[in-house]
Amino acid sequence: WGSWDWSLQTIRGTRDMKFYSKENCYDALKEADISTACLLDDVAVNQSSEINLEELQTDIEHILNQIQIALAYIESL
Repeated sequence: WGSWDWSLQTIRGTRDMKFYSKENCYDALKEADISTACLLDDVAVNQSSEINLEELQTDIEHILNQIQIALAYIESL
């Protein structure tokens, strides 16, 4: 996870974006929920030798970004 620092910077940068609305919060949480379910399904179906760690990292970063959008809204209340 050599690019973890980059990931944290990306996630922190999301907090500066103005997604402060109930609809965006809901959409972000729904997207994180769906993405997590898809990711778990992919991991369950594939054997460990078939899992692409780079894609896995990208998927997890996407989920974290969606959660950060929701948190930014909640923190703005």
